[in-house]
Amino acid sequence: MGKFCGKCGSPVDAATGLCPNCDREKLNSAVEKNKVLEPSVTQKKKQKSVGASAVITVLLSVCLFITSFFAVVIWQVRNAVKEENMVELLDKVIATELVYGTGIMAEDGLEPFYGELKYRYNMDADDRSLNKFFEESTAKELIAEKIADFCEDFFKDEAELVIEKSEVVKLIKNNSSVIKEEFGVRPDESEAIIIADWVFNGNKIVLLDSSDIKNDAPVLYYLLTIGLSYGMMIVFIVLSVLIIFLMIKNSVSQATCGTGTVFTLIGVLGVLGAMLSAWIAPLWNVIWSGSAVGLLLGGFFEINAGISIILLAVGVIMLTVRSIVKNHHKKRYGK
Repeated sequence: MGKFCGKCGSPVDAATGLCPNCDREKLNSAVEKNKVLEPSVTQKKKQKSVGASAVITVLLSVCLFITSFFAVVIWQVRNAVKEENMVELLDKVIATELVYGTGIMAEDGLEPFYGELKYRYNMDADDRSLNKFFEESTAKELIAEKIADFCEDFFKDEAELVIEKSEVVKLIKNNSSVIKEEFGVRPDESEAIIIADWVFNGNKIVLLDSSDIKNDAPVLYYLLTIGLSYGMMIVFIVLSVLIIFLMIKNSVSQATCGTGTVFTLIGVLGVLGAMLSAWIAPLWNVIWSGSAVGLLLGGFFEINAGISIILLAVGVIMLTVRSIVKNHHKKRYGK
């Protein structure tokens, strides 16, 4: 009985219960109201979906920044300790600043050494002549080779940073002309051996032993050997690829934006450091007060500027492409 109008007997609308004849105005009003409400509900659902997707993208972008940043840092550190790059790093520092700035000796620590050189070998040595010798001789190459070998062995197994007496004799012989120019004395082979005997108690000096680090600071030892290993770098790279895959699955457009932003930010940090240390050196020296650590850090940024520029370029390209595609889509479809 409820399916027919009580007035005219016509079948009523099943959804509203209104008669198409007697309640035509009410029925038309209800239909128009539904037409207005349906898009509104759909729009709200769509906005909720986009909002949730954006939150997921932000969280994944933060994770991507962490994994990518550590992967890049590991690569940069391992790249910086290669022999050819160590020479470039040592070119950035002054010998006496390295000695004093790293705490190897006190401010007056070299004065007794200079006095002994004068007394024993009639060498006129001071900070200026020592720095000049370090700059002009092959001492940097020897030190860089030793540090590079130590770092390579350190990540493989136990390592020692060792200076052999024979290496010092060879260094003196090969740089006798520089020694003459800077210290006023040209030592021959026998005098080079005498000087080396004075410096060395035995046949070698162990400056650093990885086993000592392992025993005295095990946390630091494992943090360095594991945290800066190529294996850990691969783990961070795999995690980064997985995160990017999840971001793409969530939203291709948002993934491009998030990934591009992360790469751009990491690239900017490296490029900015390289620019400050290389092109705005006075400002960099003010920031670090001219310390050896600051100079080494500046050299680190300069050596690894290439990878920073690549990351910055990739990030900017991704953001640019996304912007072009989005604008094209908006012009074509109006949204």
